[in-house]
Amino acid sequence: MLKHKRWVQNPLLTSVAFLGALGSGWWAWQVSLEDAILRPRVEQLRSLEADDRVAALAEIALVVSVQPEHHAAAFPLVLEAATDHDANVRSQALITLGDLAGQIQNTADRVEDHRLARNTILNHFRDHNPQVREAAVASVVRTGPVPDEALFVLTRFAGEDRRASMRSVAVERLGQMEHRMPDALAAILRAVADPDPMVRESAVKALAPWIATDVQAMRAVIGGLRDKQATVRQAAAWLILKMTAIPHAEVLSDLLALFDLPDHWPGGIAALALPKMGESALREAAPSLIVSLRQGLKSNLGLTEFSRHLQTLLQLGAASPAGVQTRVILGRCLLNHEAPGSRQFAAYCLSRYGSQAVDSLPALNEALNDPDDGVRDAAKRAINAINADQAHAKAQSVS
Repeated sequence: MLKHKRWVQNPLLTSVAFLGALGSGWWAWQVSLEDAILRPRVEQLRSLEADDRVAALAEIALVVSVQPEHHAAAFPLVLEAATDHDANVRSQALITLGDLAGQIQNTADRVEDHRLARNTILNHFRDHNPQVREAAVASVVRTGPVPDEALFVLTRFAGEDRRASMRSVAVERLGQMEHRMPDALAAILRAVADPDPMVRESAVKALAPWIATDVQAMRAVIGGLRDKQATVRQAAAWLILKMTAIPHAEVLSDLLALFDLPDHWPGGIAALALPKMGESALREAAPSLIVSLRQGLKSNLGLTEFSRHLQTLLQLGAASPAGVQTRVILGRCLLNHEAPGSRQFAAYCLSRYGSQAVDSLPALNEALNDPDDGVRDAAKRAINAINADQAHAKAQSVS
């Protein structure tokens, strides 16, 4: 059960920020009117049209990013715009504040501006308009690490907000609070089951900081490979393939279960994940890989559908039981599969075994009579590769 301390707006902090904005407003107008670059944006900020004010704020962010010397005049203007009566203007002001704060994050003489920007953005987590709240949540990360006081609100947004876009961005920010495990992690794990695919995708991606250290997080990512939404599956696959090692022996059964799915793509990702668990796990998984390969080919799926399975099986060594069984399957595929592409790929895979594939030469010689030119060429290259490797091995043994 999550234990949160409810974050209540600090009235004094809010008042100071508001008065600071008002107090600096007059000065900012005067300074910026003398600034030839900012003057057109100042006039836009006075416009009665909200779209003009929004455009001015976006241009101010661009100007300061290119010419930081304009920050002093621009910052109070943006801070004041965060109190605009129009939600679109407030949203853009928060986005621009986040940009400005990010640019001055490590600048010693801009510490107070950075603090004001950060507090203003955090205060707008409570804005009455959902669009502004979402802009605040999206912008806070630009000011540096997501602060602890945002945890409660982000957790609530991630699980309760009616807008999927808000739940999604809240989950993203929780993923940037790995220092608040297990609170942030628990909220993200709940979001993995969100009814909206955009939120589920964000949740899977947000688990990145935890998957190497937490079994639950790793299992949730593996579960993402089963999701009905392709973007969620791709996010899960990207995280798994990016890992250099999977230290959780407990998730082996989760990976092996993917080989039983009608769709063989998740099993392929699992196949590439197995070597990351170590040699013992790979040997244990070999029978499941073999069964998956056989069943898939019986259903007349193309051999290329199992390129990831084969890539992993090749790592088990030619002399291993799995290596022998794999070559038998490849030989049958070479001679019997109805798709020329699969027969050609089988010949290529057999060539990868080098001199250890001598037992496959009869099948390869028979494939020299295949009706398809590509298969015949692939079989010839495989035979030459096996013979050359065998001759090289004999020469080395003599010397």
